[in-house]
Amino acid sequence: TTDDDTYVEIDLSGAIKGYKFGETIPIALAPDNPSENFKINVDSETGTNKPYMLAMMEDALPEVIDFKISPNEKDAFNVDFTWNCEAQDIWYGYLIISDSHIADQYAGGIIHLPLHDKSTSHGALATPLTDDIGGKTVSSGAGVTSAMPLYHIEGLAGNCCDFDGSNDKITVGGSGDDCLSGITDNFSLVAHINHDGGSVDSDFEYIVSKEGIQLYVDNNKNIKAVLYSDSNSAVTLTSKTLVTGGIPMNIIVTLDSQITSGNCKLFINGVLEDQSGTLLNSHGNDLVQTGWILNQDLYSANGKMFIGRNNGDSAGTFDGKIEEIVIYDSVIYPVDVRSGKFTLTKPLKELGSTANAQSKSYSARLFVKDYHNIRGSTNEEVASTSTLYFRKAAFALDNS
Repeated sequence: TTDDDTYVEIDLSGAIKGYKFGETIPIALAPDNPSENFKINVDSETGTNKPYMLAMMEDALPEVIDFKISPNEKDAFNVDFTWNCEAQDIWYGYLIISDSHIADQYAGGIIHLPLHDKSTSHGALATPLTDDIGGKTVSSGAGVTSAMPLYHIEGLAGNCCDFDGSNDKITVGGSGDDCLSGITDNFSLVAHINHDGGSVDSDFEYIVSKEGIQLYVDNNKNIKAVLYSDSNSAVTLTSKTLVTGGIPMNIIVTLDSQITSGNCKLFINGVLEDQSGTLLNSHGNDLVQTGWILNQDLYSANGKMFIGRNNGDSAGTFDGKIEEIVIYDSVIYPVDVRSGKFTLTKPLKELGSTANAQSKSYSARLFVKDYHNIRGSTNEEVASTSTLYFRKAAFALDNS
């Protein structure tokens, strides 16, 4: 074409394959007919007519073997989980421990927002959207077309939602209900983002915003997680890692109200980056509390949960891609996958609640993610171990 402002799509599907990261791919551009007069203008990456090339990744699942459980050698009250995973592209991983069967990575979840649609074209309006666990109402742009994010083909696992940093938003639930009402003593949130890299102003850029929990990028590009114990009191956690344009980031926030310190934790890409201190007797009226209160639930109230924006106005809109948000009414345990070991120090309830109590049975399962296999419920979609079942020895005195 003689129009140097027009992109020409060339489909190389099947012609280029078998290459690895870091290898050079030679590409020759020429017209079909040598006698035709064509002008090919390709600028640098920072030019005005920069090339856009799209590749499909075929990424094998990490292999996790030898998943075992044993008493800790130094303190038999604690439990060691061990495993072996030698994959080179491990991103993060976490344990789910439950007194129920663990069917998949969503066990214990109350909301799952994939924020993708395999059947929808790149650039299409991101609608309809679904909550695949709780069936909560999910609205793209609150029904306003100009406020709907777009589907983007460059998701980690299929499409994702691309927010424009201006007025895009997704809402979960309604103004007269509370989609987090099921949260009790424990809470976990998992999110995946890819920021566009621009500056962040004083309104910040919100990933999740709801009465009780806020997750956002501040104007220094740190991740902030704010967990409320009541309407005026909260613990604020801050990441050490900064968001970087074009680099995917996994964020996990957990709350365990039943331990004596470190109740609130913030993990970035599987690494613990901030946590609260020891328990407090009560909270003051500010957002910089140093600790949690024993057995205090996460505060929540009626009102929509916003994804990609602070609230109903256009301030605090995220600029970049978001996908695969999961909220749990339980604690998940991020682990250092390469270390091959995690020690559980939290006391587990040892007896059932029946009159003639027996020792409780627990299950544990490890899930490991690389940069593409993050979504799904089968062993073909997400790397995971088989489920371990265990119980701690205990007995009850009936006073007879």
